[in-house]
Amino acid sequence: MQVDEVVIPAATSFTWDDTSQNLILIVLAGHLFFNDQVAGPDQTLVVPAGQTTTLTVDGQEALHALLMVRQAPTMLAAPLLGC
Repeated sequence: MQVDEVVIPAATSFTWDDTSQNLILIVLAGHLFFNDQVAGPDQTLVVPAGQTTTLTVDGQEALHALLMVRQAPTMLAAPLLGC
């Protein structure tokens, strides 16, 4: 699995709707809004395959994160947010 360091500009919205791969983000700085929740620094967000999830970067600060895309062994029912 490849790990990429990314910086996503403030106020950017994007949609994850892959049918077979999870999007995994480890937030280093900034905030990411999704499904009425917020992922912040030192949190890991797993956006599941098989559903459409819209993510929005905070309007004031860019998001700095580690990003991975991984084949989904099972389907998650909703995004997971952990510390």
